[in-house]
Amino acid sequence: MIGFGAGLYNYGNDNVYVGHNGIHSGGAGGQNVWLGSGAGASTFGYSGNVLIGYQAGNSIAASNQLVIANSSTTTPLIGGDFSAKTLSFAGNTTVTSQAAGTVGLTIKGAASQTANLQEWQNSSGTVLASISAAGNLTV
Repeated sequence: MIGFGAGLYNYGNDNVYVGHNGIHSGGAGGQNVWLGSGAGASTFGYSGNVLIGYQAGNSIAASNQLVIANSSTTTPLIGGDFSAKTLSFAGNTTVTSQAAGTVGLTIKGAASQTANLQEWQNSSGTVLASISAAGNLTV
């Protein structure tokens, strides 16, 4: 624990706190990492979270979450769920290939994939185009 009030009143095991009032009163959650002033200050008893940034993760109410943000927003720049193996970005994303002979982005389906491998949706969630599990483009 590094920082004034970091980990105060938290009784869990295997936690790392860095920052002023990081997880100030968090109950008994364990295996968490909080980096940033006020990170996780409102999380109580959850485990397996990684919260990075000023007040990051103050709005979560679950275990096994990833939050990278610079405020207590509900839409962090990067968010994820370790249990569900999901990752989300709240912003524009660029993938830059590092060599002419490499693939910049690869999407692999699961064995016996049935859902689309990729979809492009409008703000209402309507699918505008997709790539099926078989690799067919639908526009």
